[in-house]
Amino acid sequence: MLLGFLASVAPAAAQDAAELQWSGSAQFEVLPDLGRVDVVFSYFHENVTEGVEFPGFFESLPADAADVAAHQNDRELEIILLGEADGFATWFIAFEEPLEIGDTAEVRLTWSIISSALPGPLIAPGVAAFDVFRPGPEGSDFGTIHVSVVFSYEPVVELNLLRGSGAISTYEMFMPPYEAIRIELRDVELFETSTLSLPPPVDILSWPDDGWRIDVEGRATEVAQRLDAWFGALDRRFAIRRTFPGDDHLAVELDLVELSNSSAAAVDHQLAHAWLDDVRVDESWFIEGLALGFAGQLGEPGSEEAVIADLVGELGSDGVRAVVDALRAETSPYPGATPSPRVLTPGWQTLLDLIERVGGVDDAATAFRATVTADLGDALIDRRAAALLDYEALEARSGGWALPAFLRDAMASWDFDTFTERQAEVSDVIVTRDNLAAWAETLELPARSEMQLSFELAEDDLTEVVSAFEARGAALMAFDEAEAVVNGDRGLLARVGLWGSDPDGELAELRLAWADADDALVEDDGHALTASVEGAVGRGTIRLLIPAATLLGLWQLLRLVRQRAAARSVSEDDQSEKMSA
Repeated sequence: MLLGFLASVAPAAAQDAAELQWSGSAQFEVLPDLGRVDVVFSYFHENVTEGVEFPGFFESLPADAADVAAHQNDRELEIILLGEADGFATWFIAFEEPLEIGDTAEVRLTWSIISSALPGPLIAPGVAAFDVFRPGPEGSDFGTIHVSVVFSYEPVVELNLLRGSGAISTYEMFMPPYEAIRIELRDVELFETSTLSLPPPVDILSWPDDGWRIDVEGRATEVAQRLDAWFGALDRRFAIRRTFPGDDHLAVELDLVELSNSSAAAVDHQLAHAWLDDVRVDESWFIEGLALGFAGQLGEPGSEEAVIADLVGELGSDGVRAVVDALRAETSPYPGATPSPRVLTPGWQTLLDLIERVGGVDDAATAFRATVTADLGDALIDRRAAALLDYEALEARSGGWALPAFLRDAMASWDFDTFTERQAEVSDVIVTRDNLAAWAETLELPARSEMQLSFELAEDDLTEVVSAFEARGAALMAFDEAEAVVNGDRGLLARVGLWGSDPDGELAELRLAWADADDALVEDDGHALTASVEGAVGRGTIRLLIPAATLLGLWQLLRLVRQRAAARSVSEDDQSEKMSA
């Protein structure tokens, strides 16, 4: 008789459920030690429709609901399973007596959620994860659901605490129409802690006898060495905690890694986030992309993180490590002789520079154009490409010298106007340096690089370097002239003029002064040496003429004496002859 009545009445009742007014409540009692959640749906029904009798009402429950039963006035009611669809079962609950106009009925529908396995319901010592459902017809008003659990259990996602008394806590949740709410609870005391043998001590938190723990321990220990190589050694303590299925990616916060499954990719990905937690960038997709790339995951096609994950393959572990080290050290992608501070915050421009210039990827700009940059960014990349050609040409000509800081900073800050305006003065200084070096080499003077640091660290201009090179040129000119005269052909007069001096030794002293970068001394003493050698002929002439004149004077004096002696002798002879006569 009941089945026949259902065939005729149920469709109308189902279509116009408001004719059978109802109100009620829902209570979920969580029993982790028993592996179940006992549910009570309480209804108060009243028939307000004249001419229609209601033999019962309909309710939808999860298809795997266990121990379904209904009672009215402490008497068990007849319930009928009508069918299942989309994971839900439709039940008809018959009243003790059909409700006529004005009749009421209070019914308690009880059923249980039994533990199975994630992502379905899981209720075990230390953990409870299940869905709560609202009673009553779809779309009808229903305010709250009460969930009671042992007091030591805490919700994973914060719930509104309605009341707590002794060993039991009761939580209150608002239930919108048509929706179920996922409840996740864990017992802090029963969420056991053990230590993994990773580089830092690592706590692993999960409920007892969870196979996930064994899988994670094995994978984490294996991957830790690779993580150190890719991202640098981790020296801080952190924890790996078992969480429930949810988003594919869960943030790492407060030295805590949450894992929803134990697959190799999931463990690698989340542990990579732990190793990268202290790397500060403006674009979160960059860190996510590194984690994806490390774990061998691709990411959402066309997303920024997918671009980075793909570039990780080109960077390799060494390239990734170099980029991460530069980010941690906050150094510029255009380094000088000493680590240079980063000019821009690490947005996409700095990240692109680091990937290419520090990580060694030839062309990351094309990948960035595809996803990361907008039209304005593409225009900047075009300007960067042109400036970079000139910059790299200057680098190639610099002969191992880093370009000046003001030029490197202009590139690092993407200030291509400044770079374009000032590259010529740097080029001129490089030309001057190379010409002076070539000149010194022809003179067999040692190469000098004492101005390299001043050149590389120049923050405003190259005035100091230009002045130094002018002094170096003057010194080379003086040395060149001195060497020419010292090593030139010396005649007798020059050799005589240089008696008592050592021009070769003085030239050697000039070489030592050059090696000591004493350009002023080289210039002054070089000119003095040139003048000395060039004046040697005059000095030699003087030195030879004085003795000759002296000898000639002596000869003339001797000759005069002899002439006078001879005259006197003749005179004396004449007198003798006269006297004899």
